Amino acid sequence: MLFVAAATLSALLIDSMLSDRIKEHLHAEKELTASAYRSVIGGYKAQADILYYNRLAVPDVIGLFRHARSASEAERADIRRRLYALLLPVYENISLYHLKQMHFHLENSDSFLRFHRPEKFGDSLIGVRDTVAYVNRTHEPVTGFEEGRIFNGYRFVYPLFDGSDYLGSVEISISMQTILESILKDIDADVDFIIRAQTVTSKVFKDEQQNYAPSELFGSYMHEKALNALQNPVTRTLIREHIRRHGPLDAALARGDAFNFFESDGKTAHSVTFLPVVNAVSQKTVAYIILDRRHEDIDFMVNQSGFITLTVVSLLALLFFLLYRGSVQRHAIETDRQQLQSLLDQQKNIVILTDGKRLLFANRFFFKSLNFSSLKQFQDAHDCICDLFIRDDRLFHLGKVPAGKNWLAALTETPATKRIVKMLDNEGTPRIYTVAANTAGKNRYIVTFTDISLTISNQTKLEQRAARDKLTDAYNREFLDANFHRIVQSAKVQQKRLGVIMIDLDYFKRVNDTYGHNRGDEVLKSIVGIIRQTIRQEDSVIRWGGEEFVLLMMIDSADNVSAIAEGIRARIDRATLEEVGHITASFGLTVHHEGESMKETLARADRALYRAKASGRNTVITDKS
Repeated sequence: MLFVAAATLSALLIDSMLSDRIKEHLHAEKELTASAYRSVIGGYKAQADILYYNRLAVPDVIGLFRHARSASEAERADIRRRLYALLLPVYENISLYHLKQMHFHLENSDSFLRFHRPEKFGDSLIGVRDTVAYVNRTHEPVTGFEEGRIFNGYRFVYPLFDGSDYLGSVEISISMQTILESILKDIDADVDFIIRAQTVTSKVFKDEQQNYAPSELFGSYMHEKALNALQNPVTRTLIREHIRRHGPLDAALARGDAFNFFESDGKTAHSVTFLPVVNAVSQKTVAYIILDRRHEDIDFMVNQSGFITLTVVSLLALLFFLLYRGSVQRHAIETDRQQLQSLLDQQKNIVILTDGKRLLFANRFFFKSLNFSSLKQFQDAHDCICDLFIRDDRLFHLGKVPAGKNWLAALTETPATKRIVKMLDNEGTPRIYTVAANTAGKNRYIVTFTDISLTISNQTKLEQRAARDKLTDAYNREFLDANFHRIVQSAKVQQKRLGVIMIDLDYFKRVNDTYGHNRGDEVLKSIVGIIRQTIRQEDSVIRWGGEEFVLLMMIDSADNVSAIAEGIRARIDRATLEEVGHITASFGLTVHHEGESMKETLARADRALYRAKASGRNTVITDKS
């Protein structure tokens, strides 16, 4: 009786543990594949953001697109042609980012320009492309999967503004084939993809539906023919065998959740995982990614369970088996954890796991970038990665988090275009990152920081070049228009006044008439050089037009301005210029009054300059007001 009881108990225990092991493996498999999918999407989202902010939402593009909504059909055709020519090099190179298409839409959700099919335009996307309708309704970006008129894919749809004026939207997308190929590089698996037939028939152009074929296994789903090369016939054989033994999977597919099972091909056990692909707006499951991975350890345990049950004839043997079983289980879990760790460590972005307060996990790039040797070292010094955010009012920082609110909650409520932070790298250099957060369970978030410092630096350099006069490298009128208010406020903060000097070179027309415009240009550059040698680095010299310049400087009183102007006048008067010899300049001075417009201040300086000219030139006149 003891033997029978022990044998029965052993069989029951072994069967129960095997079932638990399979459940644990299936759960770990779902987590691994879902994490790989989220990581791949996060990487492409960062690439799409960079393309949008630096090549699409820029003045040249906005300047063309702003006229489309009110234009006639002939004018729209011209705008479409010019926009296509402007962005064609960008579109031809987006394959470097593994992106597939660009598509502009008007604010009423009409298609304006498909770069992949420029001959197709004007059709309304309402009822077909919910992501486009959502962005045009809310003026907020949206990311997610959606079937289109021609292609399905993962779409990144962004609003387009002209200042505060909303113009429409633009889409960047990647194909499911690209996503599947990226997952294949990260984990060893065979892949398949199925999409609801109703989604295809209701959204895709009739002449494009030939790109799909009905699924052999799931009556309400279809396959995309372009993905046939990625599919392994063994995967469909495994699913077909599972359906034969356990019944149809229609109910599981209808629930819209991730699910998986083990099935053997006669040699090796396979885990077949169905990952739901949800519509970006409705959040309803419209497709599934199917991942097939081999598991020799499970196959061994399933095939040998009968033999193990027969050989476990004593409590001692059972105890050793349980110890062995526990060891194998821990090894398998650790292997899965290491695979996930390896996948995250391969990312060239900072990836962390947090509960919104404490840092629970960080990938290798985190420690390399931020100069921490271990998670413990970080936790000893900080509670949260948000402690590292540098205060910069242009970016997100803790000063923008309302009292009592979690920083991550505040960040996710911030528009996607403003989820940017600054931190010091391992060399103490400030770096700028875009931040993306995804839920990874209850009170668990995976947060990705993508370094965009180079992009921001290049953009700043372009803006600086645009504010400079090409001949003299002095600032231009556009700089003054854009920065006058900021300079006034800066002076106020420093408890200073803003001095304004208007300079005009005397008889400069004679220089051009006598020595030519090339020599005149050299004189202008020399004069700017003399002015810069006299003023401070923080003062601004602006070419107002022709031979006329404006100086802005922080001062304590009008006497300071007069002394500085007299010093510049004297240096110009003493200078000997090549071929031209001597030249003089007249100066009109004033001080900005609080509440006064730029136009009023410059008008007073100009009147003072006029009096200097009338007084015989080569003199400094101060506005007495």
